[in-house]
Amino acid sequence: MYAVLQTSLEQPISRDTLEAAVMATEGLTKPDCARIQHDTFGIVAEGLSEDDARGLQAGLRTQGIETEVVSDSDLPSLAAPHRLQTFAVTVEGVTVADYTGQDTLFPLETFIFAAGGHVKHLAAPQRKLELVQKFVPREGIRTSLEMVTEQNAKEIVEFRIEFYVTREPFRFQCVVDDKSIVRPNGQVLKLRDRNQLDALLLNLANTLPPDQVNIGIKKVAAGEDFVYPSVHVFEREIVWSLYQMSKGSA
Repeated sequence: MYAVLQTSLEQPISRDTLEAAVMATEGLTKPDCARIQHDTFGIVAEGLSEDDARGLQAGLRTQGIETEVVSDSDLPSLAAPHRLQTFAVTVEGVTVADYTGQDTLFPLETFIFAAGGHVKHLAAPQRKLELVQKFVPREGIRTSLEMVTEQNAKEIVEFRIEFYVTREPFRFQCVVDDKSIVRPNGQVLKLRDRNQLDALLLNLANTLPPDQVNIGIKKVAAGEDFVYPSVHVFEREIVWSLYQMSKGSA
């Protein structure tokens, strides 16, 4: 199977452009374009036959968009994340603390990539106590306190930072939502502390080369508000970036 990749993350692809481009494929149709446009952060599409990948590439080229076709197997797989809560970023690197409080320094030369930003996320439906009215034979309508599951998942915005390094565990992940905190550089921050959380990203932008940080970090450095539309998109951009870096290393 094959993937079609953007040559630059600053390369917008409109819905009309996609709808015209998929006409050159057999497996993609216009209804697919909404999903493709939503998920395009470096990776336009994946899991395509070679003919469809080449067709999509040719269709985009006719619209002035240059792309690259690669085998799905050439794209890096993200390692299982090692959850992180306490860390410090300095000019020497990133120091992380484990659950015992022991510190480990990962020097800057071991750093591959840093990703961070505010990310929309569908939270699983919650169960909570509610007063419920129901009919009981011979007694009529009764009100009781019961555990009720919400009907729909809620879209929330969480904060994420991920570090990719050349040593085990390879991938550190910190997720801050309305029930968790993060302890960076001696601070204790919650999701509501947006200015301080953004300052963490700005620190990374000032510490690492531009090609070693994601769009979320670059947007904060540029003073722009930005929210990733999903965790899936957040990770797709990381995969694309790691692939581009691997080409440079080769």
